[in-house]
Amino acid sequence: MKRHREIVVASPTLGAQEIARQIERFADHSPEWAFPSQESSEYERLCGEPSCCIISPSGEQPRSAVHMTKKRKNAIYATNIVPLDQNELSLSQYNAIAFSAARFIRIQAKKTNTPIVVSLSKAEVTLADVVPGTIPKKLFERYLVMYPLSHHPLDNGRLYEFICALSRYNRKPFDVEAFEQLLMEELGWSKSDAAWCRTRIEIGLETLAANRIFHG
Repeated sequence: MKRHREIVVASPTLGAQEIARQIERFADHSPEWAFPSQESSEYERLCGEPSCCIISPSGEQPRSAVHMTKKRKNAIYATNIVPLDQNELSLSQYNAIAFSAARFIRIQAKKTNTPIVVSLSKAEVTLADVVPGTIPKKLFERYLVMYPLSHHPLDNGRLYEFICALSRYNRKPFDVEAFEQLLMEELGWSKSDAAWCRTRIEIGLETLAANRIFHG
């Protein structure tokens, strides 16, 4: 499944505010990228969090504004990439500009010895990417090789085991939207079957999360 790539810029020593200011400096001192100070300040005001905006160079891809804001106390991420000379970007154009922005920030951080780490998500994901960890993967595969769409109690039980493993071993939020879409794209499930499975997983994870903090 193709998707928009996400840029995350983090630091072991700098806060989100400092990271945003560093990125602005990178663009301001670049002969290709640009830093629109007024627009960047306005974007930060609207977000109410440390944020910035830099402008990509024109060339193979449309000149665009890369907007970034706070993700956590020591990281910011790209919330959107907006074309400046046309109405919208195709998925491939968006991802090409995201790649260029991530590469630009990495190069500038290295040149200036700035303690910044840039990560860029994949442009295409599979079920193997979405389902994390050895144990959840094993239980999900066991669920699939039987008769997952029969809704037999034994099949549902295998699904619940997978949900329990997700809850116990997965530290990141489970991407239910990508999971639902990939069930249809990779496995040929109907929309209703994929939505049913997604809903079961969402309810299961929410229930297990509530159970962990329940003190009644």
